[in-house]
Amino acid sequence: MNTRMATNGVVGMGKGAGLGPSLRARRPATPVVVVVAEQSRSHRARQSARRGPTACAASEPLEAEPGTSTTTSADVFSSTDELLTYSVTLSNDSAENGTVLKLSGKDRGRGLLSDVTFALASLELDVVRASIYTNEEDEEMEDTFVIQKGGLSVPEETFSYVEETVLAACLKSATLYSLASFSSLDESELMLGDGGGEGEASEVAPEGASDGETPMKWTFATVGSIALVNLAAALFGSNQVLIKLTETEISPSTLNFVRFSIAALAFLPLGLKAGAFKKKKLLSAARELGTYLFIGYTAQVLGLGMTSASRGAVMAEFSVLIVPFWAKLSGQKIPNIVWYASVIALFGVVLVTESDGSGAGFNLGDALCLLSAMCFGTHVFRTEQRTASIDNEDLPGLISLELCLLAVMCGAYELVDLGLHNPGGLQSLNLQQISYHLAHLPWANLVAMGMGTTALTLFIEINALQNISSTLASLIYTTEPLWGALFAAVFLKEKFGGLGYLGAFLIVGSTAYATVKGGVVKQTEKVVKAD
Repeated sequence: MNTRMATNGVVGMGKGAGLGPSLRARRPATPVVVVVAEQSRSHRARQSARRGPTACAASEPLEAEPGTSTTTSADVFSSTDELLTYSVTLSNDSAENGTVLKLSGKDRGRGLLSDVTFALASLELDVVRASIYTNEEDEEMEDTFVIQKGGLSVPEETFSYVEETVLAACLKSATLYSLASFSSLDESELMLGDGGGEGEASEVAPEGASDGETPMKWTFATVGSIALVNLAAALFGSNQVLIKLTETEISPSTLNFVRFSIAALAFLPLGLKAGAFKKKKLLSAARELGTYLFIGYTAQVLGLGMTSASRGAVMAEFSVLIVPFWAKLSGQKIPNIVWYASVIALFGVVLVTESDGSGAGFNLGDALCLLSAMCFGTHVFRTEQRTASIDNEDLPGLISLELCLLAVMCGAYELVDLGLHNPGGLQSLNLQQISYHLAHLPWANLVAMGMGTTALTLFIEINALQNISSTLASLIYTTEPLWGALFAAVFLKEKFGGLGYLGAFLIVGSTAYATVKGGVVKQTEKVVKAD
């Protein structure tokens, strides 16, 4: 088992730096991080949106024999006069089916956790499980990760390099937080390792920018992306009505099978072009994410058979509030406004379900639509985690795999449904019956759902999120229930009572407010792999 410790603020590389002692180890010191000059405390440098695998790394990893313990420390001083110490321990545990990485030190919120995750992803290490704990009194964290390399434990001979990379990520983020700017530094002062590498300066935050957001630039691409996401929200709202209309002619299992087969065929060329079917990382992610979608869409189509389209559209809004619940369980700090919004939204559901005058109240269809929203919210949360280490050019391939898996699962469900409800079972089916069944499918609605509310909306998301934040996109998606209610009123003659409209307003309003003020959806950062 190896253990490393580092203390951070502004890091020194030796006596020449003049900012603190050099890195000490059990053998001659190895240069580790970037030399920086002393800066004013009143300013902060902001990380560049483009980041490499690590901002600083050793030019040569410290050697460690398997089974031995190695401790490395770097003594530095932060601009706030606060000493930050981090400790990393690695050990192979057969019971965990992977390598256990323990990280302790001062918790700095999501930034530190993201930096560590990106550092591990840059080494092509998969995090299969994580336990995040922070002592609220002293903000000391004790995080545990179970990591794998290609599905196996990490080789012990690489422990030193993994430890140094994780520590470098911790030190880098805290160091950049305390700097004013790289613009005033000499080129000679920005050196990586022993001077052979080139450093990439961080972007300095514009004056007046808040600590978590960069002001959005209103360009043609930005305006176009906002318009496209509004189109996607309208398409999602129309989906409830399309399902209700189509379910009068075919079974829910047939509807989903044909719908997602069409969508899968639309994305198949992109998946083949990206070689997605040969990439283990994409296949693993697609299996998990596709399962959430299968449960979600199956619950949705069954639920809409038992409740109205407008009520189903309102229930779907809960997917935006499910994300912070999972984030809280994973150790992230969630603003109180999110919990307040959840209570208000639940009250809104009560008003919606009691407003139609039928006396039915909350029914099984509403419950299935809520289950669907939970699955979609879980899909969003896990997608953010699984795609953090996936290149942007591989995202269409991942979606192609998800849709193909979804079509296969829905096909299996269709076979089971046919076997249970077809007289004589599957054995009685013949080519003539299948041809007749295909000829009488409501193809217009199915193609509209497969190409419009599935493939097109996914394509819009991939492209629009290159220009706008996921927070803004999530805010736009809160209009989905309004579109759903509008289409239901026009095509299905459905309507809410007075309390129903108040409930819909409470659900949409509380969700939108929580998204803006509480940061319900965090913008996903990508790992930029080194050439």
